[in-house]
Amino acid sequence: MQLNWDAIGAVGEILGAVSVLITLLYLATQVKEAKRATRAQIENAVLSSWAEAIARLGGTKERAALMLRGFNDYDELEPDERLVFHTVLDSLIVEYQRQHNLFDDGGWDWKNRTEIETAVVMAIGSRGGKRWWDEAKMFYMHRDRLDKMLSQNEELPTLTDFSMFKGAK
Repeated sequence: MQLNWDAIGAVGEILGAVSVLITLLYLATQVKEAKRATRAQIENAVLSSWAEAIARLGGTKERAALMLRGFNDYDELEPDERLVFHTVLDSLIVEYQRQHNLFDDGGWDWKNRTEIETAVVMAIGSRGGKRWWDEAKMFYMHRDRLDKMLSQNEELPTLTDFSMFKGAK
């Protein structure tokens, strides 16, 4: 049998094409896995940041009492208490904005968006939260979106409507 170099070359080309296809499939699988892992890391970091922002609402018995007083009547707070109230609510709004920006940029799918937006509306929708928001909203890039959320969710209870928060003086 005589070697046909054309046939051997054709087999070599087919084998080369198959190896390129296998390599591309392998790379596609690796990219998909890396993307999934990155999204999981982003979600974990974002949810951790959100938990920290929420934890600032209480943190200590004194801070919790101050926040409840502020949610009920912002104008009754002393100037130093208003600063604490502002700082805590600021951390919620800034974290909300950060998460929204990540979502807008395609960084993650924001599965818990409704819960986070509801928590923000319940905080700034309270009697004292609205008063604070009227003063502070000029500092936030998503103020129009938050104003719209407030107006669309006026029926939502505020944080001070829940029995766990009642009776704070």
